[in-house]
Formats: sequence, structure tokens, C-alpha cells
Amino acid sequence: MNSDPLQSFINHKADTGMQCGNYSIDIPELAEGEQYRFHFDATVCVGCHCCETACNELQNNAADVKWRRVGEMEGGEFPNVMQLFNSMSCNHCIEPECLIGCPTESYIKFEESGIVWHDDDTCIGCQYCTWNCPYEVPVFNHDRGIVTKCDMCHDKLEVGETPACVQACPAGAIEIEAVHKDEWIKYDMEKEGVAPHLPDVSITQPTTRYTLPENMPEFKPADEHIIKPAHAELPLVFMTVLTQLSLGAFMALFLGQLLFGLGFNLPEPTLGMALMALIPSAIGLPLSALHLGRPILALTAMRNWRRSWLSREAIALGLYTLLATFVVGLYYLEVNTFLLLLVMTLTLGVGIYGIYAQSMIYRVKARPAWDRESTTKRFFGSAYIGFLL
Repeated sequence: MNSDPLQSFINHKADTGMQCGNYSIDIPELAEGEQYRFHFDATVCVGCHCCETACNELQNNAADVKWRRVGEMEGGEFPNVMQLFNSMSCNHCIEPECLIGCPTESYIKFEESGIVWHDDDTCIGCQYCTWNCPYEVPVFNHDRGIVTKCDMCHDKLEVGETPACVQACPAGAIEIEAVHKDEWIKYDMEKEGVAPHLPDVSITQPTTRYTLPENMPEFKPADEHIIKPAHAELPLVFMTVLTQLSLGAFMALFLGQLLFGLGFNLPEPTLGMALMALIPSAIGLPLSALHLGRPILALTAMRNWRRSWLSREAIALGLYTLLATFVVGLYYLEVNTFLLLLVMTLTLGVGIYGIYAQSMIYRVKARPAWDRESTTKRFFGSAYIGFLL
């Protein structure tokens, strides 16, 4: 028996093919339909947080900016208790919701490796991806004003080097593997892609594979008794409410103008009324930029209009505000009723779509409590207050 602990560990690594402690690994070649993924073995993780530390040191992140974090769970009844750790990083999902929701298209899924990469240069720091990711992987970096996340140390993988977390884990609990995406979804994802207290895998189709202990008791997060307040976004609160009030007021303005045009014995809406409908949106919309980490790039939020409800909201409400301003100009010029109603109809339609898109921003798969029809109804309910005013 070898009495040298270091040599014993080296021999064990050689016998088992462990990736930990190596500066380079034999990266598996990817066949068609495959991508890279993490494998986490919870049966050997000791909760030392070496993976967290190594990741932060390599990426030069602050202590509170964790691309990989270790969670702790407890289960069983005394004296038969069990402690379980989960080292969580980006799952490099097959259908990443962060990529779909990002308004600036700052997320890219590399076709050749499957790695989900974040482009820091185009990020505006809106943090919408933190809502869309059910695993809360993207993390906001206050010093840089942007969101950042794990990229599987793709630059190291490209030259055959080991990702920091894999290299640092003393127990060999984290490894890099190749996975066939279609086979994973069809056969193994719902069995090996799950761990206690993780979201439904159907949301994003994560690729991380878990090895868990057999005959596990029911686990509870060790910190479940700690209340963690959500990040406050007062500029968004004011923008949301003010644009909704503006639409409601514009609905009342349109209805009044329509009834007047149809010959009802009602006073014609005035320029002052048109201004009152415009002002809340004209104030609220610019306020939304104040919650961004990089407000100077606010206009780039319109880029991902094909997929992101945030981009659609930005375009629709921006256009609504411009059209409402044009309507004010028409009232000032006292144009004929037909032309006025024509422009107002277009403005109202764009505004309604804008508030609908606004509600859909909150109806994300990762937040089941928000993803319901009542959310949309409540957004338009706030607009009704503006109608009454």
C-alpha cells in the first residue's frame, strides 16, 4: 500500500480517469448532434466551494458575482440525516430562455460546442435574463453595469485546457462530457437532468447530468428559512404604471372624439386633454432607462423584436408615444375629424399592443406565479384607472 497521500491520489486519478487537478484534459470529440455539458456527482461533493473560488479568481469577479455557486440541502430525521450539495453553474441549455428573452441579442449558443455565451459588449444591464433563467444563473455585476455568466471556460476548452471549476474540485465531482442532444431529451433528461429543488427541465432543456445518492430522503434547502428580498426596480414601476395610465387616458380621448364625430351632443375633446393623455407616457418611458446598468445603450433594446417581448414593448410603446405626440400636434392644428380619428385609431392599436407586450414580459416560464392570464388583465386594469381620470 502506498503511504504517500499525493502519489495515492495521482494513482487514483489515473485509474479512474478523473479530470480534477489537471491543467489539460482529453476533450471528447463532438459528433453530429452533440454538445458539451457538465456532469456533477453529488455523491462525492464535499461542499468545499473550491469550484466557486477558482471560477471567481480566473474571471476576476467580485465575491458576490458567482458564475458557479454551491447550494446546501438537508434531509432525513435524526439520527438518520443526510447532507447534499449541488454545485450549480450554467446548464448550457438546449433551449435557453435567456437567449430568447434578451432584448439586445447578447446571448449566443455556439453551434459547434453548444456553449451558451454572453457578449458583454452589447449587454445593457437590463437583467431581464435573470427573470427568464429558471436557475438564476446570470448574475448582475454592479461594477461593470452588465450581466455576466459561466461560459464553460470555452477559451480554455478550445486549446484542450481544463475549466477552472473542473480543475479545482478535489473530489472530482465536476466533469466535462459530450451529450447527444436529441437522445438526452428523449431518454435521459427527466431522469438524470434533475436534482432536488430544481425547476422543471422542460422549460429550457438543461444539459447538466447529475449523479445523486440512492434512496434519498426528502431534502430542504439549508437556507429556506432566510427571506431574500427581490431586487427593487422603482424606475420600472413608474414606467409601467405611467404608460398604462397614458393608454387608458388616450382610450377616453379616442372615445370622446369618436362620439363627437358621430354627431353625439358632447363637447369635443381639447388640446389640453390630448396633452394629459400624452404626458404620463412621455415621462414614464424615459424613466425605464434609469434601471439599466448601461443606459446610454437603451435604444439597442429594440434589436431582438423577433423573439423578445421586451424588445417588442420598447418598440410599441416608443411608437405609441411618438404617435400620441403627433395627435397633440393635430389637435393644435385643428385638423378635420376624419384625419384625427384615423391617426388616433392607429395610435390606440399600437398602445394596446404595447401594454400587452409589457404584460408578456412578466409572463415568463421561469416564474409560474406570473405566467397567467390574470397578469395581462391586471395590466389593462391599471389602464382603466387612466380612462376614469
